[in-house]
Amino acid sequence: MLKLRITIAMIGFVAIAAALPARAQAPQAPAVSLEQVTKMARDNGMVLIRQIELDDGKWEVEGRDRTGERRELHFDATSGKLLRNERD
Repeated sequence: MLKLRITIAMIGFVAIAAALPARAQAPQAPAVSLEQVTKMARDNGMVLIRQIELDDGKWEVEGRDRTGERRELHFDATSGKLLRNERD
C-alpha cells in the first residue's frame, strides 16, 4: 500500500513538472560591443578585418595587419581583454 502511494505521488510530481513552462533564456548581449571590438582590433594592428564572430564568450576577429599577414585576435566579450594574438 505504501509503494502505491509513493508511486501515485511521484506520478503527480512528474505531471506537475511537465505542465510547467520551460524557461528559455535569451542570449545576453556582450559587454563589449561590435563597434568596440572593431576599434580594439584596429588598435592592435589589424588594418583589414575579414570576419568578426562572437563565440563562447569571446570575440574572434580575423583579418590582416599592415604587412599583409593574416592575423587572428580573440577578445574577452565581458572585459575586452586581448586573449590571443596570432599570425596565421
